[in-house]
Amino acid sequence: MSGSTNENYLTQYRNSYPLHVADLFRIWYHYDIDKSGYLETPKFKKFLEDLITSGGNKTTTKEVEEYAKHMIETYDLNRDEKINICELSKLISIQKNFLKGFKKLSLKDFDVIFEHYNRSGTGRLDNYELLGFIFNLMEKIDAIKARSIKDIEAYKAVVLRSIGKKGKNSVSKEDLQLFFI
Repeated sequence: MSGSTNENYLTQYRNSYPLHVADLFRIWYHYDIDKSGYLETPKFKKFLEDLITSGGNKTTTKEVEEYAKHMIETYDLNRDEKINICELSKLISIQKNFLKGFKKLSLKDFDVIFEHYNRSGTGRLDNYELLGFIFNLMEKIDAIKARSIKDIEAYKAVVLRSIGKKGKNSVSKEDLQLFFI
């Protein structure tokens, strides 16, 4: 498959498949295997190659290198030649921040919000679901402009220390409700 066809596929994928924010974190931790907080060029190339070939397309090492260079030039906002979690969230399409649709948080609103983030249906926000919730919350309240994965993990640790059950990497609906209402 030619380079321009693959580039069109990447654009089509980005525009056609908005991901839930929890899936953004699943992807992130799959490729940030050394937990550096960044997708440096080799990890980013692997991400692009997997994305292209997931659609049944074929690609060459040279094409992946060209895409990676172009994407880094386009989405690396701080010009450190690495992709951070916020930059990746712009590169792949994620669903609109669900929390932005709520002005004040009523009990009924909280139920709807919790169900949106509780993709596993367990009644608890697990690791990725909780990270996605915190990511959207930080964006809604504009807490930190350049949110890094380390910032998001630090907020998650605060939430878990404050309301989580010992030894669990998740929070229940009831506990989270006490934290926010």
